[in-house]
Amino acid sequence: MDKQDADRHYRDGMVLGTTLQVPAEMWPPDRAAFDRYWQAQLDKVHIDDTVRDYLYPIAVARMRGRTLPESLRRLPEGLALLITTGFLPQRFRDEMRFSWDPDKQRRFDRLIAVLRTVNNLMPRFVRRFPFNVLLWDLDRRIKAGRPLV
Repeated sequence: MDKQDADRHYRDGMVLGTTLQVPAEMWPPDRAAFDRYWQAQLDKVHIDDTVRDYLYPIAVARMRGRTLPESLRRLPEGLALLITTGFLPQRFRDEMRFSWDPDKQRRFDRLIAVLRTVNNLMPRFVRRFPFNVLLWDLDRRIKAGRPLV
């Protein structure tokens, strides 16, 4: 991603963040400042057994209360775990006790390349879904004076 795209995504993130009640003045002024803030926050986070037990079902996208047979759960959970683990910094992989090796990195890189290609081929409206619909609803609620939640 080039600098212009990265800056645009940062600004888009600021817009989304303000809809989640993060005031604009709390956002670091630029990506470099955000990176410094983010790194400082990451240094404060550590994963213990309790946190690991809570996060693992989220990492594998396991729905609570819905149990599929093991044979049907394996593929989607494995895919979700590959994607989740691929985006984690190595320290968090280690703390979550997720194994990672060059083969998994290659699989992750191939999957992301395929997803990027598919995403780029989709119409803009579809690529932005559901965020475009959520922002439309937010605007509609604000104009009507209705609560956001």
